[in-house]
Amino acid sequence: VLWTTPSLIGAVILCPAAAFARKGGAFHKKIGTLFLWNVAIISTTGALSLLDPSFLSVYWSEESDLKGFGQIFQSAKLPNLFFLFIMIMFSYSAFSAARIWPRLRESVDQRIASSRFDWVITLAMGLISLVFLGIGIEDLIDHDAFAATFIGGPSIMLGFVAFDIYTFVKKPPVSRYKWWMLHVIKIMYVWAGLIQGFWLRVRAHILPPEWQEFPPHSGTLLWVLLAGGAIWLYHTRYLKKKPVKAVI
Repeated sequence: VLWTTPSLIGAVILCPAAAFARKGGAFHKKIGTLFLWNVAIISTTGALSLLDPSFLSVYWSEESDLKGFGQIFQSAKLPNLFFLFIMIMFSYSAFSAARIWPRLRESVDQRIASSRFDWVITLAMGLISLVFLGIGIEDLIDHDAFAATFIGGPSIMLGFVAFDIYTFVKKPPVSRYKWWMLHVIKIMYVWAGLIQGFWLRVRAHILPPEWQEFPPHSGTLLWVLLAGGAIWLYHTRYLKKKPVKAVI
């Protein structure tokens, strides 16, 4: 309950409210702050659940047959670590996306700034992603049917890390929308993850068996659709009215 409830609140209330709020406005900032606290609760409760030695066995006995996760995690040597990586991905995407606002405020010569803190969390995420990508490749050799489960997340995170480092080194002008892209693609990734997690719970406990089939890689597809919709909305609604403020 402590994990599912804040996930539902984030998926159906906070993320949509932030997405359609006026960017940079007071309401957008308040919702963003609540969302970050929401993410902290989700990540903390999710990580703490892994300390319970019975968590995986109980969890899988209830839901793995419906999701097909049982077979996947039989091929993983350390499933607790994979769950932990999910929490790390979730936290990094949300908090590094939020860091774009102080980075804009600290900009010099109207170029995106960065701090040692930004470098530390980004390089740490890159290192963690490389480790899990290696685990995924090793697992892929023996269990190719589940490759995307272990390789997809780290690959996406490495893309985020590369994008972050690009802005650290090149310091693109604030007046362009690269900083906005940096923010929105990460937030949309978190939102897609929350929606998919809630949907899996609905599948397992509410929907009838004939409705429980769902296309593979649905979470990634949902992320692409949400990010694409956000970019389209930005260009058609916000950009034509007036440029988004460079420094908030």
